[in-house]
Amino acid sequence: MIRTALKPAWLALLALLVVVVISFYQLGMWQLGVSTSTASRESSQEQASRPTVPVEQLIAPRSTFPAEGPAAPSRWRAATTPAGSSSSRTGCWRGSAATGW
Repeated sequence: MIRTALKPAWLALLALLVVVVISFYQLGMWQLGVSTSTASRESSQEQASRPTVPVEQLIAPRSTFPAEGPAAPSRWRAATTPAGSSSSRTGCWRGSAATGW
């Protein structure tokens, strides 16, 4: 069994696996750093300080997003779902012109 494990192909596979694991670890640490950066926190705090508005004030139900204005797809907006809906909750949504919401 040791003879099989010490063959060049298996050693190359082991080396590749070690490189992949180290790379994934480094990428994970980078992603964690980005998510906890000061700019990200400041942006989140700014968004949280904005007042929430009902979705209906931003855009009518079953309509497409306008290219400009407060309901433009490139903007985040805090909103509340209607009280009668199945999920009455507050949160931030980002609209997509392709999906209609």
